[in-house]
Amino acid sequence: MKNHHDPASKAVPALQSGKQTGGDGRRPGGRTGKTGRACLTLMIVLLLLLGCAGCSFNISQPLHPSSEDYRPAPTETDAEDAGQEQGSAPGEDDDQEMVAPEEQEAAENSASTGNAVRTDGEYYIKVNCQMNTVTVYGRDGDGAYTQPLRAMICSTGPDTPQEGVYDIAWMKSWDWLSLFGNVYGCYVTQIDGNILFHSVPYLTMYDRGSLEYWEYDRLGTAASMGCVRLQVADAKWIYDNRDEIAGVEFYSSDVAGPLGKPDLVPIGSDRERRGWDPTDPDEANPWHTTAENG
Repeated sequence: MKNHHDPASKAVPALQSGKQTGGDGRRPGGRTGKTGRACLTLMIVLLLLLGCAGCSFNISQPLHPSSEDYRPAPTETDAEDAGQEQGSAPGEDDDQEMVAPEEQEAAENSASTGNAVRTDGEYYIKVNCQMNTVTVYGRDGDGAYTQPLRAMICSTGPDTPQEGVYDIAWMKSWDWLSLFGNVYGCYVTQIDGNILFHSVPYLTMYDRGSLEYWEYDRLGTAASMGCVRLQVADAKWIYDNRDEIAGVEFYSSDVAGPLGKPDLVPIGSDRERRGWDPTDPDEANPWHTTAENG
């Protein structure tokens, strides 16, 4: 739209109506004068166009990319917040879990040697994972645990510790406990984490006549997931004497131990009594009744 108040627009008619001539009767500048007027007219038109454009576009606003495209350059603080170590390539350590040095050292010690053995306690237990036997030791005259007192037959498994000494005096114990596979154990003593001493599994909690007799007949072989399965009498002995056990040591040897490996009499063929562990001291145990009558 033409601006009638623009001073530059008033200059146009003045230039077009001028009648000045030179001495030869021609207008000053001749053809050059027409060219100059054309340039001036073009400049005026350009000024008018710029003026109109300024009305609809605010050139005072800064130009920058849209918010969807604009991303500030990362700073050191941003890198630290993202959990990336300064100087490493992004994503280089994404799959590596950061572990405190003291936690890593504790984990290594636990995996290799277990907890340190206590200096007190009347007994010391050694579990032979290869032969599936447990030997209980007492103190000799010098206070060392060198006197074999009791041998137990057991079943270990792939997750059973293969070495290390564990202090079970501070661990938990249960009369009955739910185990993996919807089965239950009695006289349960914790060794470390999910590794336990316990009886052969039962199908029903508190029902001593629901023994998995087929698992009982596997005692003396590697039959568990990682716990140390025992006959009820042996599991109860550890349960009762937990506070007096200075340590539990795991090792592997083709020698069962100083007392040898106890014999196991299978019970699976006895349909009337096989639901019970023959060593269970419970008064209702049919194995005891038959023995008394016989």
